[in-house]
Amino acid sequence: MTATLRPAASVTSLSLLAQDLRRHHEHHLIVVDKMVVHVPKVGKVLVTEGSGRIRVDLVADSEEALPSLMDNLERDLRALPHGQELLVEWKKSSAVPNSLR
Repeated sequence: MTATLRPAASVTSLSLLAQDLRRHHEHHLIVVDKMVVHVPKVGKVLVTEGSGRIRVDLVADSEEALPSLMDNLERDLRALPHGQELLVEWKKSSAVPNSLR
């Protein structure tokens, strides 16, 4: 699944949210705008920073597990200092990103 995160107010809040993810979670930088982040109760997610958005990819063991993982990820993001005012849009991914295999 892929979540696209957009700010409800200021685009600056996205860069602050990315900083929050790095500060509050174990992570591994892949390239300048991509990192794998370990989110409790979710597992590893791929975070890609883009212009005016952040993309978050996650992989579940089964379709049945997806709703719980999605809820846990949104709850975790909104608990971060700059995550309260996020618009989150979910879409099914056609492929698993290499970083999460």
